[in-house]
Amino acid sequence: MDALILIAFAVTAVVMVAAFALAARRLLGLRFGTVRTLLGAALAVLLVGPVSQALVGPVVGNQAGITPLWFIILAFACSLLASMVFLAIAEALVPTGSIPSPLEAVAGIRRRAGRSRRYLRITRILIRHGLGPYLRGRDPDLGAPSSRLRLARSLRERSTRAGSRS
Repeated sequence: MDALILIAFAVTAVVMVAAFALAARRLLGLRFGTVRTLLGAALAVLLVGPVSQALVGPVVGNQAGITPLWFIILAFACSLLASMVFLAIAEALVPTGSIPSPLEAVAGIRRRAGRSRRYLRITRILIRHGLGPYLRGRDPDLGAPSSRLRLARSLRERSTRAGSRS
């Protein structure tokens, strides 16, 4: 019997979340991401109970009567409004599409890793051919025009050799 009540509760919660999500999207007239919409709807579902209790007031002893339908509708409307405020603020702070999807993030990491490997190869070639001090900017001879010319020729020759070997 307890399992049946738990299943009924879960199904009711899922239906309420879906209804709140659909209502918020329709009322705002905007498309939101699925995760954001579900978070807003879950917020609305979590607020329905406390809002309705705040509207009706505390139930004391055997005074538990039937809550007027008007209070229930008002509690749902307040919860839906809170959900829509959440969605509007979330959209303003982090617009839909500004955070990459997990697949895009993985592809971006792969691209960055490929570029880093290429830069590392170039740096190794430069260091192997004696141009390491120039990468750090610690060569005292760069003040003279002849040493800059010698550096430029050396860099061109090394880059040409490195390009023909790869």
